[in-house]
Amino acid sequence: MLMEGRFTIAAPIERVWEAFFDVPMMVGWVPGVVAARQIDDRHYEITLEQRVAFLTARFDAHLTIEQVRPPEFVGFVLEGKDGRIASSMKVQTAISLHEAGPAHTDVTYRNDMSVFGRLGTIGFAVIKRKAQEIEAEFARRANAALAAPGGESRATV
Repeated sequence: MLMEGRFTIAAPIERVWEAFFDVPMMVGWVPGVVAARQIDDRHYEITLEQRVAFLTARFDAHLTIEQVRPPEFVGFVLEGKDGRIASSMKVQTAISLHEAGPAHTDVTYRNDMSVFGRLGTIGFAVIKRKAQEIEAEFARRANAALAAPGGESRATV
């Protein structure tokens, strides 16, 4: 299933780019991430937990960064499994950053997500709605963390 979106972070592009690679910061921004550990420049171990409809999934996942063009593009693959509910997922993500003025950055993303097992039976509409909730909360948290002092935070989802 393909999901695309856009939001704005009230911070300069360089600041947003640096934050995207700050593991403790990202753990605080991404709803459901309970732990993350950087293995090397391109590999991370992540534990994430999400409640989707009647299921709570806890994925032990591996993230591999495949493409990097600072400060404007990062592409990565996230793969994980939850043995408790016999589910797995794979998400190929492309994130682009664009200056939207001296203190704002537009973030566009494209997720190509595959979900298998019990979680996959819930359906695209429910999973997409959950993904949109996560995006909105991510944008809110990013703006709260990076908004320039005295500047107005805004998220356009």
